[in-house]
Parts: sequence; structure tokens; C-alpha cells
Amino acid sequence: MSSYLLKKKYIWFSILVIIALLNLWSCEKSIDIELHETKPKIKAFGLFELGNPVNLSLAFTSSMTDEVLEHPINGANISLFQANQLVGQFTPSGVGQYLSDFTDYSPGDTLSFKTKLDDRLVSSTTVIPYPLNDVSIALDTVPKTRPAEQFVLEFTISFQDQSDVTNYYVVELWLRAIADQSTSNFLYRVRSDDPVITKQAYAQPLTFLTGANAITLPFTDESFNGQKRTIKFNYSPPGEESTLGGEVTVQWIMKHEIVIVFRSISKSYYEYTTSAIRHILARESDEIFGSSTPVPVVDNISGGLGVFACQHSISDTLTINKIIIN
Repeated sequence: MSSYLLKKKYIWFSILVIIALLNLWSCEKSIDIELHETKPKIKAFGLFELGNPVNLSLAFTSSMTDEVLEHPINGANISLFQANQLVGQFTPSGVGQYLSDFTDYSPGDTLSFKTKLDDRLVSSTTVIPYPLNDVSIALDTVPKTRPAEQFVLEFTISFQDQSDVTNYYVVELWLRAIADQSTSNFLYRVRSDDPVITKQAYAQPLTFLTGANAITLPFTDESFNGQKRTIKFNYSPPGEESTLGGEVTVQWIMKHEIVIVFRSISKSYYEYTTSAIRHILARESDEIFGSSTPVPVVDNISGGLGVFACQHSISDTLTINKIIIN
């Protein structure tokens, strides 16, 4: 076929494509989509420290068109119960915030609240956890190398587990980069290779990377009930490096501050936290196609959303000075 015929064929093909596109555009039709407003749900969140008054926040969820995330609920009448016996009322302590002055509860006790909002009964029950016992926290300031030449710092938490009951725990790490003149701590990703952590259901998708790896690490005492236990954790500290001719010459860990938080928590908070982690992992597991099997977040609020739970916390604040690695 001559070049003339090829050019002619190409021109006619282009004309046909343009005509097809014009026909498609002419088929466009504007469609009005009506968004039906759903009845807002009630969010209840109460996470109180062992021995302190019970606190609670209430809010209505917002709609898709709202500019705010939630609408605080004021003026609610909320009752507090201990083993189904009325022990007090909540009083307002802020916008959408409530507080009960009842503190005469002990580990193993059952506390619950009830309130009626818009003809909807909202309630929840939680079991008070046992306090942490004989806890020690130690940081190793010698950097360790992990896969892909990633440097980490390790710390250990040792504690005595309460026997004859199932206990639930969570570890958090808060970090502040002093070198960046940051004024506030933020929740930081923490890891562990200990089987106590990696055998948790939420940790399974991450073990092939660098061990259990999440913003918080909840776990139970299923494998060591009543024993003294030491668990090792690690995190990737903020660092910098200098290069010369495209090659790294010096690496160092920046001066920073960490707050290691260890909590004994209610079973309801453990279930809420672990399901939230699994929900996030499922959402992030298919970034290419944007679809994955959804994992619902487990809560213990009847008639609403959220969690009502108790915790006992111990924390240690540590400052890590600049460390030259090479």
C-alpha cells in the first residue's frame, strides 16, 4: 500500500473517531441526584481512668453536607449504674461533656450508663480492669538495624500480670521532635516481634514486614496469665543524613522526646481498638484497586456508636539526644 493510501486511510479513520465522540457528547444528559438525609446517629465516648470520676461525651453524627464533624448534645439526663443499681447522675462539664462524681468502684465491677435522646435509649456496660502491677520501662539507646537498613530504637516493658482473670493491655508511643522545635507530642507508630503481639488477629497482615506494626498495640494475657512478663518494642526514630557525591556519608538520629504509655484496659476498649486497627488495615490493603473486604468497628454502645470503657495508665517520658550512626 502506497504512502498516499495510508495517509488517506488515517485521515478517514480520524474523521470517524471524531464523529463517534461528537455522537457520544450529544447523548449527555444532566441528572439531578437527590440525597436523602438520614437520621443522625448518637455518638457516645467515655474512657475514664481507674479511680477517677466517670466521664462521657455525647454528640449527633453530621450529614454529608455538614461543615462540622459532629453536633454536641447538651442537656442530656444520664444515669450511672453499678451492677444494675443506680449510683448517680451525670452533670454537664462542658459542651457535650458530662461527668459523674461516683468513684466507689473496684476492679471487676460492672458499670453502665443509660440515657434517652429523641425517644432513643442509649446505654452501655463495661467491666473495670485490674490495675497495672510492678511495671518497669527501659529504653536501649543503641540503634539496631532492621530490614532495608532501617535503624530503630528498642524499649522493653516488664510487668506482673493479674492471675485468674483475662487481662487486656495496650501500648502507645507519643513523640516530639525537639530538633524541629515541635511543641506537642503526636501518636507514633510502634512495632514488636514478640509472639504475644504478633499472634493478635490485627497483627497478622503486618508480620511479613517488620513484626506487628500499628499506631497502638493492644494485646491480652492469654499466653502468660498470672506471670511476670517482659515484652520488647521498637520504633523508627526521626533521623537525617548528609550525602557527598550521591552517597550517604553520615546518618544520625535527631534529638527527640518520647512518651511510652502502658495501659490496662477494659475488654470493651480492647475489642474497639483491635477492630478499629483491622478496619484501617482493610481499608489500606488495596490501594491500587480501592476495594477490600470491609471490617466493622466493634463498639459497646447500644442505640448508638462509640465506646464506654475504663483504663489504668502508666507512662514514662524520655529524651533521646542526637545519636551519630556512622
